[in-house]
Amino acid sequence: MARSLLLILLSAFTLSVNAQLGIPEKARSWTTDLEHILTVEQTNYLDSVLSYFEKESGVQIGILTLDSTQSTPEIFDSLVLAIANRWGVGDPVKQNGIFIGLSASLRKIRICNGQGITGIITDEETADILQKQMIPAFKMGEYFQGLLLGIHYIKIELGFADDH
Repeated sequence: MARSLLLILLSAFTLSVNAQLGIPEKARSWTTDLEHILTVEQTNYLDSVLSYFEKESGVQIGILTLDSTQSTPEIFDSLVLAIANRWGVGDPVKQNGIFIGLSASLRKIRICNGQGITGIITDEETADILQKQMIPAFKMGEYFQGLLLGIHYIKIELGFADDH
């Protein structure tokens, strides 16, 4: 009885936190562009690249864009991490998911690597991909190109040749 009550309270707390942070429902595709910075064709292309990579490697990569009405600079990193955890990108046992959160309007980006990825791609390598590949493209307004470059270099760091 006490355990059931605890589970009910924990579920209510989780729903409350999710509502406060504005966590969107889990996406049905690999790319969720809530900020509308990508064309439909670009979103579909990213989805096909990420779907192929998941089939090839078993690693799942999710992308989410948020606009300034959905986050603030102060909570962006926490929100992206909460969404990554809630959506469960990657195999739950292998914890091999990578989640990219981007807000062009807030000028913020975060890559969350699952525990199974952190042994392969270090925080420094992830920061290097952000600083040298993605952010320069984003500064020119090339969000699609920046995301493609990031995915390309993530795949290389994971040991996969980038044919597609």
